[in-house]
Amino acid sequence: MKYTFLFLASAFTLLMTSCKSEQKQAAVATTETAQIDQVEEVAEEEVAEETGTGGEMVEIDEAQFAELVADFNSGSKQYVGAGFAIVDFNATWCGPCQELKPQLQALAQKHPSVSFYSVDIDKCPNVAQAYGINSIPEVWLCFEGEVNSQGAGIPDLDKLEELLTAFESEE
Repeated sequence: MKYTFLFLASAFTLLMTSCKSEQKQAAVATTETAQIDQVEEVAEEEVAEETGTGGEMVEIDEAQFAELVADFNSGSKQYVGAGFAIVDFNATWCGPCQELKPQLQALAQKHPSVSFYSVDIDKCPNVAQAYGINSIPEVWLCFEGEVNSQGAGIPDLDKLEELLTAFESEE
């Protein structure tokens, strides 16, 4: 939407200034260059949003969870994001969670087109309560509207790696 607006604004500016002096045309050219730069930045941001978390494990809060993963207020387990996502429910006091964290971060770096989200259940108690997450770590695999819980405990990371590689080869 922003891209279309900026493109139309640039075209209109070019059309309206075609009969002006060289000095004014130079100023318009500078403005157009700035507008094109803005369009490119917006396009890059949109691509980044569509292609995962860029190799990072991102900690999200409850509002971000509702926007990126699922509407916990309704108890829905329908994935609302785009692409493939891994959601790790954890806590700072949980030993197995802290053991899993660097392994998931390594997977995130290998698979930058996949979204990796970390949800601290102490900071997001409403999310944990809505989905009955009592034992952690718990990892969700999210894709095409579906949320699949792998249950509590450390998942089989080799199988997860195979799944992510297969997903990326289909893109």
